Amino acid sequence: MQWSADRNAGFSRVNPQSLNLPPIIDPEFHYETVNVETQAGNPQSLLWWMRRLISLRKKHAVFGRGSIEFLSPDNPKIIAFVRALGDEQVLVVANLSRFAQHAELDLSAWRGLEPRELFGQTWFPPIGDLPYLVTLAPHAFFWFSLEQRVDHANGHASPPAAMVVGDRFESVFAPRSEVALGAALEGFLPTRRWFAGKARTLRAVTFRDTIPLGATGGPDAAALGIVKVAYLEGESETYVVPMIVVTGERAERMRLDSPGAVIADVQAGGEWGLLVDGLFDPQFCTALFDTVRRRRRIAGRAGTLAGRPTNALRTILGDADGPLEPDLFRAEQTNTCVTFGQRLILKLFRKSEEGTNPDLELGVHLNAIGFAQAPVVAGAIEHTSETGVTRTLAILHELVPNEGDAWSYTRNELGRFYERTLAEASPCLMGGIPRSVWSSWPNASLPQMHTRRPRRTCARPS
Repeated sequence: MQWSADRNAGFSRVNPQSLNLPPIIDPEFHYETVNVETQAGNPQSLLWWMRRLISLRKKHAVFGRGSIEFLSPDNPKIIAFVRALGDEQVLVVANLSRFAQHAELDLSAWRGLEPRELFGQTWFPPIGDLPYLVTLAPHAFFWFSLEQRVDHANGHASPPAAMVVGDRFESVFAPRSEVALGAALEGFLPTRRWFAGKARTLRAVTFRDTIPLGATGGPDAAALGIVKVAYLEGESETYVVPMIVVTGERAERMRLDSPGAVIADVQAGGEWGLLVDGLFDPQFCTALFDTVRRRRRIAGRAGTLAGRPTNALRTILGDADGPLEPDLFRAEQTNTCVTFGQRLILKLFRKSEEGTNPDLELGVHLNAIGFAQAPVVAGAIEHTSETGVTRTLAILHELVPNEGDAWSYTRNELGRFYERTLAEASPCLMGGIPRSVWSSWPNASLPQMHTRRPRRTCARPS
């Protein structure tokens, strides 16, 4: 193997004359030009292309285990077949010629589905009754996933993914399950309100770190995932995804009461369960709270999770030695909040950035200078990677009694303002337009007036 441009292509440090076979010195494939080190530094190299190809194939078990049905295009230089496994169907089309070719495929059996090209995640026109025309470059091929396109913007979600893991449900968080788990999150994330990339095309979901919470005395099959979401265009983003496996009655109740929280159906050792968003489960929320309360440090595969309480936490808790009842705050926006015993509120930052979150930094400063109008910061949960990069994942605040939030208050006030404006409007305020015309105007919007405004005086409206 030509590892690098070093002596003997990095394969051996012995005298070149001692090698059984000399390294390649042919000008076209010289080891100083073609080697692993050079290929690894070039994202467009053959090495990286093969890595991406293997990774994509591992994400779809249908390539190795699915049934196969060959199609019969009129062009003999085109081979096409469909592989199916469960609900997954993949159409493979390959050009065996060294010249560009085209073919018309009979895909009427899959009428209504839309092909999605797996490498670029590009949607192709839906399949109809007519033969499906495909053109291919020399020796090119396509892998199409035949799917019913999901409209996430209108709230239409596909059924959750299905995963088969080892003998225990904890295996769903094992390294060997990361590819399948990432594929399940690709379908789950765009359905969430806090996910900011709905208008972008996902390329891949990979894990920066997975922190098990079972070691903290919490539920066994539970973990906090820090995932990297890559898109076809633009910079990638990092999200925090709490996950837990629930079984039995808890799973049935979760499927009925909170179907949007289900990430995947999981089978382990012949038993079925649901992998769900952990914040919908009281045990998981309690485990997060205890991480802060007991100043725990939990080792993940690529970093450490740490709970950091402040001195104010003991004062807020008072004589509450037992666990506080968690309650998920349903009116979530870009973050998710959980209250504990009407004393504390934990805000989990779904979209994570490197460094200390400004909310934590500003809150600690205001508390330090004695600013009484800001809620007291009781603690935080932070993650530090092996390279020393720190992220603030959650903040624990004192719960301030209130009758709503600023967003709802602003919307209500704006609504009342426009109602008063419409009800109290006078012809003077509306540029001389009669009230009957104004009230019947579509969407109650003021039309563009290009005529000269009549000269008249009136009192300024309040």
